[in-house]
Amino acid sequence: MEFWRRIGAGRLSEIFGSATLNTDRFIRTLGWNRVAKAEAELLSPAERSALQAYADGVNAYIASHGDHLGLEFELLRVQGVTWEVEPWTIENTLTWGKAMAWDLGEGQLDLELLRANVIAAIGAERTAEVFPNYPTDHPTIITEALAQGDLTPLVNVSQDLTELLAADGMSIGSNSWVVGGEKTASGRPLLANDMHLGIQMPAIWYEAGLHCRTLSEACPYDVAGVTFPGTPGVVVGHNSRIAWAFTNVDPDVVDLYLEETDPNNPTAAPITTTLTETIVVRGKIEPKAEDYNQDTGAYDPATDTTTLSLAVRYTKHGPIIHAVSKASREFVAGQSTHYEIAMQWTALQPGRVVAAILGLNRASNFDEFHTALADFSAPAQNVLYADVDGNIGYQTPGLIPLRQGNRASAEPVPGNDPAYDWQGFIPYEELPRQYNPTQGYIVAANNAIVGGDYPYHITNDWDPGYRAERIDELIRTAPAPIDIAYYQQMHMDSKNLMAMQIVPALQGMQLSDAAMQAALDELLAWDYQQTSESSMAALYNIFWVKLVENTYYDELPLGARPDNKRSTFVWFANLIQQEQSAWWDDVATVPTESRADVLRVSFEEAYREAVHLMGAERAKWQWGTLHTALFRHATLGSSGIAPIEAIFNRGPLPMSGGSSIVNATGWRIAENDDGSTSYTLTALPSMRLIVDVGVWDNTLNVNTVGQSGHPYHTNYGDQIADWQNGGYHSLPFSLSAVQANQQFHLVLLGK
Repeated sequence: MEFWRRIGAGRLSEIFGSATLNTDRFIRTLGWNRVAKAEAELLSPAERSALQAYADGVNAYIASHGDHLGLEFELLRVQGVTWEVEPWTIENTLTWGKAMAWDLGEGQLDLELLRANVIAAIGAERTAEVFPNYPTDHPTIITEALAQGDLTPLVNVSQDLTELLAADGMSIGSNSWVVGGEKTASGRPLLANDMHLGIQMPAIWYEAGLHCRTLSEACPYDVAGVTFPGTPGVVVGHNSRIAWAFTNVDPDVVDLYLEETDPNNPTAAPITTTLTETIVVRGKIEPKAEDYNQDTGAYDPATDTTTLSLAVRYTKHGPIIHAVSKASREFVAGQSTHYEIAMQWTALQPGRVVAAILGLNRASNFDEFHTALADFSAPAQNVLYADVDGNIGYQTPGLIPLRQGNRASAEPVPGNDPAYDWQGFIPYEELPRQYNPTQGYIVAANNAIVGGDYPYHITNDWDPGYRAERIDELIRTAPAPIDIAYYQQMHMDSKNLMAMQIVPALQGMQLSDAAMQAALDELLAWDYQQTSESSMAALYNIFWVKLVENTYYDELPLGARPDNKRSTFVWFANLIQQEQSAWWDDVATVPTESRADVLRVSFEEAYREAVHLMGAERAKWQWGTLHTALFRHATLGSSGIAPIEAIFNRGPLPMSGGSSIVNATGWRIAENDDGSTSYTLTALPSMRLIVDVGVWDNTLNVNTVGQSGHPYHTNYGDQIADWQNGGYHSLPFSLSAVQANQQFHLVLLGK
């Protein structure tokens, strides 16, 4: 919690020195702490009371533990790093909401710059191939007429979305699905959720139950599920009437504006606000030649700190990020006009997300669920619903900009042209929702929510839909009425639908090396399940990397390669159908290469790489040898001191699954600093939840690692084995079930 609130406030450098200074500068420029203060002013008395009561509890713990808050504090103190742990505040809770909004949408800033770089390298027409539209044969979340009735657009809308470019974020996302009682063995709805976030230690989620013995206006909570440490209430879970689940929409909510800021230019963008942020940095700042910010500030040897002043400038579109974003500076460096980049982002609008969470905790039916989510501003989410009366539903909440002409935010746009200004937001009552669809189930896995007939632009950067397609298939083809055990199998399903489109293109290839040919024959017979024991999953993923490199690295320079974008999957699914394409040709060689040439060289290179990594004996190859999970502690897990890392980190562990797979253990091409690929997890299912709606004590959950943040505590990593292998534990709800499962009983008495 101390680390998280310092991220949100841009105050990491007070502890970690210059290593985190660029992060602090960026966050202070965006002003997460300033937005949180504005959000605190929007709280109702009841909401303020709830957040203050939570803060009071945290502060009671801080006061009662003195200097013994955790091993991290002790070890940093030994290294001479000391600081006073300040009281927790309401704003500390609210800034974490900004951090999560950034985590779930950070790729959009880089994506606009990447797309612009690709256009510069190969032109707009070919860039449209690199960022293709969502496949029309993949599922949408809303499968029938929108429930809200007539949608009248507020702007002049073009419904021809096929001309708009598409892109993608990183490998975070989520799965959720709900099946109505007519398809389940119990006759009750079953709801599942697994939210995909970056791998970390301790766990990002905390399992909690919050129960008023007697429900009343003064004490209205009877709820259980998972929450963020530092946040009151339950983020995902259920109360005694309804259950809900979250997945990320990742809508188009960031615009980058090219602002002419030269004060001698009469057409320059007016700076509407200038303010100063003071950053305290542990140690003396020694500027590096490559640093854009050269200000050394004022060093105080008595405290061994440097105090810096950061000038933050705003245009009407948002903060100027030129000084704190290297990628932005590199982009404008190639422009003929002197530009700086301003960033407009919905999460910089003061919102009421905590109010929405507390409202969900109290809701008893779909109308109250819908009303509560009206306050959920950012990050926009897909929210699934089920209740004890057998109803299921869906709602999109969040601020999603309206742009003139319903345009997409594809690349940086001129700041001095009002045609690119936002026109407001999609009205909440016209955001997609659905209630009791005729098919009897709903799947939300970051895939497209709606088709091209929806009158507003949400995004073109959907997940490619392979996870949603597989979940939909598993529900439709269930061999018997669906039960909790079947849901558990679904969570761990590791079938690679993308590979099913790529591998058949290798049919008929004849190789002179007998061992290599045998490996190819085995790959062609593969069942496409990426289990940790699978030898062919290991070979395929190495082949995928080589195929990517040999297809477009010759034409797209570093900085213009969509290696880690989900859109690359759709691009290659389209490309693999074409025997002749300019993409297959290596522009540095003669003659012109075809698809067969690139497939052959990619497979041969992959086989040799597999032998290098795992040995010549193919039977001993395993995907889990390459694809591992290392739970690295956020602050001390990369200390470079082996004994300390051994205390705080867990792993590496062999893992099943992969990117765009239901068991979504994401990894990235060119992850290592030297440009080589690491197959190690970068994102994962951060929890797995199954709710038996109405019989709440049947609810199952598993966290990634454990409840405790203390490395010597029993519960620091006790859930890892279950999480790795598809196990769960019960999440008791009733008083009798809680008492039957309790290990300890702590009673807090007021004065």
